Amino acid sequence: MTSVSDMPHDDELIDLAYTRALALLEASLADPSRKEAASATRLSTLLA
Repeated sequence: MTSVSDMPHDDELIDLAYTRALALLEASLADPSRKEAASATRLSTLLA
């Protein structure tokens, strides 16, 4: 089991989630035929 001190801090988890969300956004906007295109538009609004 991982000790609490070895677990990532909240700000690290937020940065990771933000980075992954931006990667998804870029991929979705690069290929508008993907189902995620509408979600990407909503996501970009939330991240702005």
